[in-house]
Amino acid sequence: MTNDVDLHPARISSYHDGPFGQRPELLDERLFWMGHLYSWGSGGAGLFFGPGYAWADHRAYWQRLWQRADWPAFTIPLAAGHRFHVVYRTVPGEGGVDYLVNHPSWTRAELVARDDGHFMGPGLSWPDLVAAADNGHVRRDHHGPTRPPVAPAASLRGLGCS
Repeated sequence: MTNDVDLHPARISSYHDGPFGQRPELLDERLFWMGHLYSWGSGGAGLFFGPGYAWADHRAYWQRLWQRADWPAFTIPLAAGHRFHVVYRTVPGEGGVDYLVNHPSWTRAELVARDDGHFMGPGLSWPDLVAAADNGHVRRDHHGPTRPPVAPAASLRGLGCS
């Protein structure tokens, strides 16, 4: 994932108009990741997330997330200028997470997966996921440059073989 303003989608070709919100702070929250990966864990969240998992905290956090006015959107840069977007559609009654691939020269972003109660693919292939994880993008923190550890986890739900 990236906080790079140039990569953050103000608009995604032939996709909803948003409003997209750049929310990098969510990526540092354990409850965000619990929710993002929850449906992938197929209900075994306590075992999947280990010690410290509390259903009540998880539920309260996600209720707040889905009531947001903006749509949290995250971007993972891919090879040759392509972008992988993870968009949380916080539309009441129609919320879900869309996974799209786009390129600045394309007139239409391609929806590769959707998770809104029922997973829909085809999704990314393992080579695509590896490319997203190894995109060379540098994330900076107070210790200096680091590789982005969140890219594989964020794109995991977009994997075709869930």
